[in-house]
Amino acid sequence: MNSSACFSLILKLKGPRRRVGVSELLGNLVMLAVTLVAGAAAFGFILGQTGNSTNRIATAASTNVNFLAERYAIISAAMTSSTTATLWVDNNGNFNPETLASVLSYPTATPAKACTSSTTTSPITLSNNVISQGNVVGVTLTLPSGCKFTFSTGNSYTFVVTGTYGAATQITVEF
Repeated sequence: MNSSACFSLILKLKGPRRRVGVSELLGNLVMLAVTLVAGAAAFGFILGQTGNSTNRIATAASTNVNFLAERYAIISAAMTSSTTATLWVDNNGNFNPETLASVLSYPTATPAKACTSSTTTSPITLSNNVISQGNVVGVTLTLPSGCKFTFSTGNSYTFVVTGTYGAATQITVEF
């Protein structure tokens, strides 16, 4: 057998030459890069969601704590005219000063005639709505002309005072 026939026989036994190693290496590197990018994206998303959840829980907890620390009592009420009344409010909570957010007033017999005051949009005018801790302050309410009732002697009225964080107290008085 001549040498070229022998060489040809050896090549047939080994099979055709392939460059398998380079393409497998590149494939593995591409897959590794895709995995790392996907992992980094998932990590960033989860980290962001954790931060959002933490902030929401902290906000909810502080609101609950503020609601529980907000305490005050209406000691007395007096009618000064048919459209004006004074409530004596004691701030016995942990806020200094306490700001009243709203006052709801209505004739006790007809709650549907209620007028609500607010420090932002005020159908009823409030004065002295900021009360220092441990102090009693007279809060003056003035009913607007469009209110469905006026104060008069011989009738009872209910006043509901709401603080900044939603704690409420009420008193029913007869003028």
